[in-house]
Amino acid sequence: MSNKIRVWWDKIGAGWKWLLSIIGAGIVSYSLNLIFEGKILPWIWKLLGNFVNLLIIHWMTLVPLLFGMLFAILIALLYFFKF
Repeated sequence: MSNKIRVWWDKIGAGWKWLLSIIGAGIVSYSLNLIFEGKILPWIWKLLGNFVNLLIIHWMTLVPLLFGMLFAILIALLYFFKF
C-alpha cells in the first residue's frame, strides 16, 4: 500500500471504512454474478441448481453484506499488521 493511500486511510473514520468495504463488495459480487451467470460459465448454474440461482438473484443484499464483512476483516487485518 502506498504511503499516500495509507495516510488517507488513517484519516477516514471506521464507519467510512465499513461503508467503502460494503460498496466495494457489492461491486465485486455484482460483477461475479454477471460474469458467471451470463457470459463465461453458464453451465455452472445447471450444476448448482435453482437454489443457488435464487440466492444470487433474490437475496442480492445478502451477498454484498457477506463480501463486505469479509473485505472489512481483510482490511482490518492489513491495517493491524501495517501492510
